[in-house]
Amino acid sequence: MSDETRAGSRLTNQQEDGVECPYCGSEETILESPFGSTVLKSQYHCEDCNNVFEHIKFEE
Repeated sequence: MSDETRAGSRLTNQQEDGVECPYCGSEETILESPFGSTVLKSQYHCEDCNNVFEHIKFEE
């Protein structure tokens, strides 16, 4: 694996708080787990509506 590929992999694993909640539209969300039901998803918790949801990491 090249250095550029490794650097890109590390960057995609750095998720941020503030992903939009699909239930209420709030951006008051917190990253609960960098991995959800699959490696491609992250698990978040919405502070406003108190729901847990998954967000796809690699959107274009």
